[in-house]
Amino acid sequence: MKIEEQTSKVCPKCKIEKLFNQYYKDITTKQGISVYCMPCQRKQASDYEKTEKGKATVRRKNANMLAKYPLKLRARQILHSKVKSGIIIKPTQCSSCDNYFQKERIHAHHEDYNKPLDVLWLCDICHKKKHNKIIDKQLIQSFLEAEQSIK
Repeated sequence: MKIEEQTSKVCPKCKIEKLFNQYYKDITTKQGISVYCMPCQRKQASDYEKTEKGKATVRRKNANMLAKYPLKLRARQILHSKVKSGIIIKPTQCSSCDNYFQKERIHAHHEDYNKPLDVLWLCDICHKKKHNKIIDKQLIQSFLEAEQSIK
């Protein structure tokens, strides 16, 4: 079968056959998708961030963010502390599409970083749409199906 005709592949890490839309896009590969499926790739990134080298990378990235976007980072920190202390309750419903998701899938979107507590609570898809980063309807559908299977 030619690569163009394939719609799924086996992830070498979890050994499960998954549809292409369950892999991140990667233009450096023949198939145009990453080697590992999304959950395996997220786990790999999480494990890396727990190593000393990974922690150093995160610190460097955060320092660069602080230098480049101090107001944005300050707004995020203020909101995060209010959510963590329970002053602000993170919802499970997207304020744009009104669908319900796990709390990890809801993001705070700041329209104005000078108002750190004035946010829109958006799901992954609506947040990416807000930033014009997603157009792929098949990806949206697979995301919603994955959310339903978790419930």
